Amino acid sequence: MNKSDENPALGEAEGLNDISTVEAADPRAASRWLTWLETKVDREKLAVSLVLGLGFLLFFPFLGTLGLWDPWETHYGEVARAMIARDDYVYPYWESSYFFSKPALSLWLMALGLFATGAESGAPGEALGTWSEWGMRTPFALIAIAMMWGVYRIGKQLWDRTTGLICALVLACCPQFIFIGKQAITDGPLVGLLTCALALFVVAVFDDEEERRANARERYVTIFGIIVSILPQLLLIGRELKSAKDLALLVIPGVIGLAFVAATWFKASKRDCYLMGFYILVGLAALAKGLAVLAIVGPVVLLYCFLSFDFHLLQRSKFYIGGFLFLAVASPWYVTLTLFKGRDDEGLTFTQRFWFHDNFNRVGSGVHGDRAGLSYFLEQLAYGMFPWSATLPFALGFAARSVSEEKLVRRKRGILFVLIWALWVYVFFTMSLTKFHHYIFPAVPALAILAGGWFTWISRNPEKRFKAALGLIVCALMIVTVRDLIVEPRSLVNLFTYKYDRDFPREIRPAFYILPIVITGGVATIELFTGFGLSRLLVKIISAPMLLVKWNAQDIDTWLNTKLPKAQKDYALLAFMAIAICFGTWVSHHHFNMLSPHWSQAHLFETFYKEKKGNEPIYAYQLNWRGETFYSRNRVLQVKEKGANQRIRKLVDQPGREFIITEQSRFHTLKNTLSPDKRDKLQIIDRSSNKFYMCVVEE
Repeated sequence: MNKSDENPALGEAEGLNDISTVEAADPRAASRWLTWLETKVDREKLAVSLVLGLGFLLFFPFLGTLGLWDPWETHYGEVARAMIARDDYVYPYWESSYFFSKPALSLWLMALGLFATGAESGAPGEALGTWSEWGMRTPFALIAIAMMWGVYRIGKQLWDRTTGLICALVLACCPQFIFIGKQAITDGPLVGLLTCALALFVVAVFDDEEERRANARERYVTIFGIIVSILPQLLLIGRELKSAKDLALLVIPGVIGLAFVAATWFKASKRDCYLMGFYILVGLAALAKGLAVLAIVGPVVLLYCFLSFDFHLLQRSKFYIGGFLFLAVASPWYVTLTLFKGRDDEGLTFTQRFWFHDNFNRVGSGVHGDRAGLSYFLEQLAYGMFPWSATLPFALGFAARSVSEEKLVRRKRGILFVLIWALWVYVFFTMSLTKFHHYIFPAVPALAILAGGWFTWISRNPEKRFKAALGLIVCALMIVTVRDLIVEPRSLVNLFTYKYDRDFPREIRPAFYILPIVITGGVATIELFTGFGLSRLLVKIISAPMLLVKWNAQDIDTWLNTKLPKAQKDYALLAFMAIAICFGTWVSHHHFNMLSPHWSQAHLFETFYKEKKGNEPIYAYQLNWRGETFYSRNRVLQVKEKGANQRIRKLVDQPGREFIITEQSRFHTLKNTLSPDKRDKLQIIDRSSNKFYMCVVEE
C-alpha cells in the first residue's frame, strides 16, 4: 500500500504532478477523459470493484455454454474426471494408464469444478452433467480475473490508481489473455498466479512505507492462504500413502506450515504478509505448470539485482526464509510422484516423463512444437496483444528512458523490474528449442503494465506528447497486423491451441468484424488528431467547382473553422482505446463462441446421447483428439493405428447399431473399409464441426 492510500490528498497530488515519469506534467494539460476518470474513481475499493467487474463481464457470459476445446481442455478434463471416478486425486490417470505430463494443481481445480457441478453423478453410459463446462472453466476464469487485479496493483504501485486501471484495461483487451482466460488449460494458472505473486512482491520490496505490524485482516488472509495451499494436498496425499515412512514425509511440510502460521499470528509485519503471499503463489504456480515459474522469477530477480546494483533486494525479499514456505507448498506432490513407481502409456516413470521429457528436454533438445528464431514470438505478441502491440515499441522505450532518468527511486526500480520481466520471458522462450505460440503468454501482463503506463503518460499531456510521427508508426504497425489477421484468420485461434495447420471454418470470416472496428476507430482517431482533417479535405474536394464561381479558398477555410472543431488529441487517444475495447469484446463474446463448435466435440456427443438407445457402442476411428474420451466418459473404443481398418470392419459387422466419430478427411476411407452391406447404412448424423463427423451404422 502506498502512502497515498492513507492520505487521499497526497494520492491526488502524486497522480497529477508526479505520474509523469522523466518530466513533470501540467495537470491542466491532461486529457479531459483522464481527469474525469481520476475524479470519479477516487477510492481503492471502487477501483478494485471496477477491475473485478470488468473481468466478470469479460469472461463469464457464455463461459460454460460452449464445449471444451480439443486437445488440451478435454485431455486435462478427462484426467480430472478420472480422479473423481477412481477416487484418486494424487496419481493422475488417462484412459488406461498413469498420466505424468502435467502437475496436479490445474487438475485439482478441474476436478473440484466437475465434482461441484455433478459431472460424474449420472449412471454409466449417460452423458456428463449439464454444468460440466461451467465447473471446469470457472476456477480458471477467476484466476484470469485475479491476473487483472495483479496488473492493476503493479500499475498502481509504480504510478497511481488511474494508471493501474488503464494497465488492467490494456490486459483485458489482449486476445491471447482473453482466449487463455476462457479455457481450462495450465497456462492460465501459471501466468495468473505468477502475476499476482509478483504484484505482492513489488508492493513488498519496492514500497517506501515504514514497516508496521500487520493488522488483523492481513494476518487472517495470510494464515488462510498458508492453510489452504498446504493442508488439502497433504490430506489427499495421505489418503494414498500406506507406509509410516511415507506418511512421515508429510510431517515436514506440515510443520513448516504451522511455523509460518504461528509467525504470522504473533509477529508478522505487513511486508512479511505480502512476502508470504508471494512465496505461496509462486509455489502454487509451480504446482500448476512445473519449473517454468522458477525459470522466470529467479532470473528476473537476479538480473534486476545486477543491473540496478540493488542487492539489498535479496535481503528485503527474505528468500532464505520464504524458500521454506515455497517448498512446503510446491514439493509434497512432486516428491510423492517422484518416488512413485508407476508408468505411463509409454512406459515412462514420473521422473522420466515430467522432469526430463516435459521440462529439460523441451528447453534443451526440443519436444514437439515449432523451431524458430527471433521473429517467432514477436509475431505472436503482435496478434496476441492487438491493437496495443502497435504501442509496444514506444512503451519499451518509455520504460528504458524512465529507468535512466526517473528521479523517484521506488518507481525507477519497479519499472526496471517489470521491463526485465517482459524481456526475459521473450529471451528465455526464444532460446528454448521447443516453441508453441502460447509460450510467450507470461510476458503479456508485464507488457500490458508498460503499455498502460506509457499510454497514461501520453494522456497526461497529449498536445505535447502525442506527435504525428508516433501516430504514423502506430498506424503502420496496426495495418500490417490487421492484414495478417485477415489473410490468415488462424492467427488468433493459434494463439492458444494445437496443430497450427488445422483447417479454419470457411463460414467464419473475421474480416467482416475486424475491418469495421479498425477502420471506424482509425478514422475517428485520425479525425480527432488532425482536427477533422479528412473531413476538411473532402469538403474542399467537393467544393472545388465553387472556387471558379463564387468562393475563394480563404472563404472555405473560414467556413470550415466555424463548423468543425480543432484538433482534440485527448479524444483521439480515447478513440484508439475504443478500438481496443471493441476488438476485445468481439474476441471474447463472438469470435470465441463461433469457433467453439469446430474445436470441440461437445455438440457431436450431444447428438450421440440423443440418438443412442440403451448400450449402443461408439467407436473413434483413427482419432486421438481427446474430446472423444472426455465426452464419452472414457467409454469410447479407440480404433486407430495399425490394423484399424480390420478392427472397425469386424466391430461394425456385429449385430446392432454402432456410432462412429471420425475426421471428415477419413470418412470415405471408413466407408470403403466396411463390409459392402454396411456401407449404405453408414450415415452422417452431425456435421456441425468442420473437423469431425458423428456417424451411425443402422441395422
